[in-house]
Amino acid sequence: MVRILKNFVVHRSVALLSADMLLLFVTISVLQASVIHLNTEAAGHAVTQITIPILVTVMATLAVATMGFYQWDFCWDRRSWILRIIVACLLVAVICARSLLNHDGAASWADGPARSMGLYMTAVAALVVGIHALRSSPRLLKRRILLIGSGARAGNIEELVRSNEAIAIAGRVRSEGRAGCEASYEEFTPARLKRARISEVVVAADDQRGLPMHLLLQWKFAGVCVIDYMTFWERECGRVDLGAASPAWFVYGAGCRRSRLYKVAKRCFDIAVSVLLLVLTAPLLASCAALIWLESDGPILYRQERVGRHGRAFTLLKFRSMRPDAESGSRPRWALKQDPRTTRVGSVIRKLRIDEIPQLWNVLRNDMSLIGPRPERPFFVDQLAEEIPFYRDRHWVKPGITGWAQINFPYGASVEDARHKLSYDLYYVKNSGFLLDLFIAVSTIRVILFQEGAR
Repeated sequence: MVRILKNFVVHRSVALLSADMLLLFVTISVLQASVIHLNTEAAGHAVTQITIPILVTVMATLAVATMGFYQWDFCWDRRSWILRIIVACLLVAVICARSLLNHDGAASWADGPARSMGLYMTAVAALVVGIHALRSSPRLLKRRILLIGSGARAGNIEELVRSNEAIAIAGRVRSEGRAGCEASYEEFTPARLKRARISEVVVAADDQRGLPMHLLLQWKFAGVCVIDYMTFWERECGRVDLGAASPAWFVYGAGCRRSRLYKVAKRCFDIAVSVLLLVLTAPLLASCAALIWLESDGPILYRQERVGRHGRAFTLLKFRSMRPDAESGSRPRWALKQDPRTTRVGSVIRKLRIDEIPQLWNVLRNDMSLIGPRPERPFFVDQLAEEIPFYRDRHWVKPGITGWAQINFPYGASVEDARHKLSYDLYYVKNSGFLLDLFIAVSTIRVILFQEGAR
């Protein structure tokens, strides 16, 4: 993996993204020159001729990313795969056609519609074929590691490698210095590591006392990456191992810092997008409110106390999706995926995430952000903080409507699910930045369209 703007990115995703952008840029440039008859006036607009392919390339790549094609950890069935390809093809084709038809020198679509459409679909087909070819080659850019350790941490990495074809354990040394009768520390010289094409040494010993630091330093000076278990796990899984994490790791490790520019830019983005979405969805909000009012008695909006940044409580707004007496006379309960307390209208708006739209008002009030850990109720926060370490540390950032845990973990309603989601939330708290926020925003569209992730 490579680290870009504080975030770890899979090598294959970078390679695929670069190949797609190059393919699209070249294709759109050729289409612009061949399909559109540039007149004398338009031919002089060199800036326009360069700008259009760049804008179309960025828009089309985002459209493909929205379908999840750059996430290598998703295993889709054939039906889902075909559906995503069709949607990606249509999005890219519409973007290409729209941009070329609006060109200043346009006028040739009517002259040869079949030829033009053929060129558009050829470009899209080339894009999809490139995606499929790279995704069907899981051993492409495979990384070979030397694993040091024999305890629970090493076992976690072995299990991870079994489910990740992009990584291979090319050598193994037990933490006591032997690998059965196979090898010892001294046998892995820099020359041998190079011959074995080992690019990384992962130190996953539960007890790091007695490790040969002089050899680790020798490997590092020889150009081999030496990495600790926690950093490796965080990078490969996109979450924090709560069982192995310690306050010292958070204190001395990278991350957990957000620049003033990032904070200001994120707040401006929150305000702009929230206002735009509230205006665009106004008819939908009115229709939803009317259906809730007609179906059952009770308030249209559901107000609930949640814990925000720095542990401060605020009132969260949602469309009411449950019966008014859902929690009457009882203590707070986890909301289930197929909750029997849900109304007919509520089941639909929950499935489509329409019930979350009123939270845009919380974003405008600065109680929340568009992206961040989901806010929890004070009752559950107190309960979970007693059972799960670092739980209150998720409150160092503003809660969000969508977040890293929501696009990576399925619906959960238990303490163990909360523990797993916290591992993703802490990853976000530690690594939040422009790139991660953009990735979460794009992935949220995929989650809504294909009913993935959690609420």
